[in-house]
Amino acid sequence: MGVAKIGYIAEQLIRHGKSPDTPVALVRWGTMVEQETLVGTLETIEEQVKRANFQPPAVIVVGEVVRQRESLQWFERKPLFGTRILVTRAREQASGLVKQIEELGGEPVEFPVIETRAPSGPAARESIKVALEAAETYRWLIFTSVNGVNYFFRHLQTYGIDIRRFHAARIAAVGPKTAEALAERGLRVEALPQTYQAEGLIELLADELKPGERALLPRGNLARDVLLRELTSRGIDAVAIDVYETAIAEDQDELALWLLKEKAVHIVTFTSSSTVTNLLEVLRRQGVEKPAELLAGAEIACIGPLTARTAEEAGLKVTIQPEEATIASLIDAIVRRRADRRQEAEKKEDNKQ
Repeated sequence: MGVAKIGYIAEQLIRHGKSPDTPVALVRWGTMVEQETLVGTLETIEEQVKRANFQPPAVIVVGEVVRQRESLQWFERKPLFGTRILVTRAREQASGLVKQIEELGGEPVEFPVIETRAPSGPAARESIKVALEAAETYRWLIFTSVNGVNYFFRHLQTYGIDIRRFHAARIAAVGPKTAEALAERGLRVEALPQTYQAEGLIELLADELKPGERALLPRGNLARDVLLRELTSRGIDAVAIDVYETAIAEDQDELALWLLKEKAVHIVTFTSSSTVTNLLEVLRRQGVEKPAELLAGAEIACIGPLTARTAEEAGLKVTIQPEEATIASLIDAIVRRRADRRQEAEKKEDNKQ
């Protein structure tokens, strides 16, 4: 390979008229996350390759074009360049996170471990229909997820119920994305907590809730009962309906699994507790006896404290957690963490020299 013969190549080029100062660049794994670039001159490149232990395969570029690298390496300057990130959320919800990773120069690897679907059992469907038919009786509509909003409206259409029948209800949402999903349907949220979880919403509504009022909670089958319990304890007639079910996704990308086994994933992202438990279960079904050990080589990024707690209870070390439980904040936290890691690596390299 050319890298192994770089000294001979440089020597022959100089002997046949090239200046020793002619710039040289070696590019290994070009366009990949693992890309490495070494720049020198015909006179220095052999020693640089030895010092850096630069390994083949690589493309060797010789000539003045190498000097254009500083102006052409805009992609390498992106904050997540060289970072491969596993995205575990449901495929229909992953696009926003995937797009942001790509825009910041990272390589997203989609490995959805959850999928959502409408409840299939007749008893579940009947309970949804009965709850929605009582639309005029509710004084609160409380949504805890985007999925809850989406499936709520699907059921309204299925049972032919006009949203205007909920005219007496005030609307509350746990987080900004849930509020955004409602706004897209022309509904404005009156209550949005600072901390995007059930506890924050209860704290915000404490002075607004009146004993005897009815509240409808469209949610998923794995939702926590905190909100339901707190509302009931305050004298609210809270009606919780599971408008969707969360299950383990069946179709898995074999490449993503291979990358995990090869320790080629730098960060694993979790956007809910179910993505944690489902990923571990998927790995077990794929024959991984100790999934937590398999993930030990990657940094673990969790969207919020509840997800982080689930990950830590499962034996994972959480190193990235944003201040707010949003995708935008999660991305910001990942960018900061990668910047810190690069600075640490640069300091170590400086100390060696």
